[in-house]
Amino acid sequence: SVQPEATTITSFTASPQIVAGTAMTFTFSATGTNAGESLAWTLKFGDGTADATGTGASPIENSTVSHTYDLAGTYTATLYVVDTVDNTRAQVSLTIVAAIPVEASATPTCGLAALNVCFTGSATHATEPFTWLWVFGDGQSSQEQNPCHAYVRCGVYTAILTVTDAVGATGTSDIIEIRVSTPLVVTATASPTDGIPPTVVNFCSAVTGCLPDEEYTFVWDFGDGSGITCTDLCPQHAYNEVGTYTVTVTATDTCGNTGTLETPLTVTVHESPWIRIVSPASGATVRTPLNIQAAIVVEDGVEVRRVDFFISDVLIDIVTAPPWATSYDASGLHGTYTLTARVTDSLGRSTVSDAVSVFFDNPILDGRVDSGSDPFKLKVYGNWFERGCYIKINGQPIPRTVRKGQTLAVAKGGTALKALVPEGVPVVVTIHNPDGGASAGITFTR
Repeated sequence: SVQPEATTITSFTASPQIVAGTAMTFTFSATGTNAGESLAWTLKFGDGTADATGTGASPIENSTVSHTYDLAGTYTATLYVVDTVDNTRAQVSLTIVAAIPVEASATPTCGLAALNVCFTGSATHATEPFTWLWVFGDGQSSQEQNPCHAYVRCGVYTAILTVTDAVGATGTSDIIEIRVSTPLVVTATASPTDGIPPTVVNFCSAVTGCLPDEEYTFVWDFGDGSGITCTDLCPQHAYNEVGTYTVTVTATDTCGNTGTLETPLTVTVHESPWIRIVSPASGATVRTPLNIQAAIVVEDGVEVRRVDFFISDVLIDIVTAPPWATSYDASGLHGTYTLTARVTDSLGRSTVSDAVSVFFDNPILDGRVDSGSDPFKLKVYGNWFERGCYIKINGQPIPRTVRKGQTLAVAKGGTALKALVPEGVPVVVTIHNPDGGASAGITFTR
């Protein structure tokens, strides 16, 4: 007799994890050498509902069955296949885990610390009562269904809800992202901040926030009636009219938090020619020599003819060729002075720079010099004598200087000092501080 050929099931699959209340699809097939004969199959779902059945040639033509489990849980689905000609059989089982469908939401999902977030959870197609577990992502959790939680520190947190029902079935919600930030601090720069029309200014902004991956939208007000909204950190803008413009920028993050530049920028567009003192800086402490450098802007085709330099409105130099700079012996100046420069161009136009205020830190002599003998010495009087100061006679350092305070220095050296001050011969006495400050000279005759 001919032995009947075996009936086999090569695959029986379902999606890896099924959420109850949605369609679950099983795909199965049976193959064997009895391809010309008929097969009958039965699929038992394991939840007490009616079986699914069908027939077909071998292989079963990739038939699919959809089935919905009303309650979450673990079920065994079994497929039975029978060769109706040879009565050979095969079966295979599959464990189905039907998870609890869990819904979770939060309000708000972003904001400033400390951010109070209220969560809402729900579950269906499961056996009550439910156990709730919220994990907030900051090390804290709650077993309430609808808790509220405060995020006190800046950061990005992932909150998730897990629900367990009375028979041990579980389900997990989608992740909820909570973004907690701090107030935005906006800074900005502009370069250049001065010029003649048209002045093209490169602006650049930065936001100090606690979320490094945050994206910002910037609203720029350029102060001339125009502005832009952009995500570009560094926009550019051209000023075509003479004037002074106040520029502000506001940054907004993805949550709607805003920050505005605390100190607005100022851009000044000058008439041509325009001059400014670039060194020394306003507020600087200077000594001697005083080095002043100016920058000049003129339109194309116009030349600079001369630059006059002033200290507190007193002319100190005239420069007729670049570089537009001067060096001035400021010995003996002490106190606050203003520096200005005036430019004259080839069209005869003149402009004076803004004043730069500087502090001269030189010692001064008040004109008194007393001589003494046994051994020979000189007492030099003035003010602002610093530790380590020293006296010069005719530009030559004396053997020894003894500082007696801020207003008195004594020149010592006996015979060597006496040789520097011949009797009846005028000499020039100066005093110098170790930081470079120097007095003006006074004449002394022994």
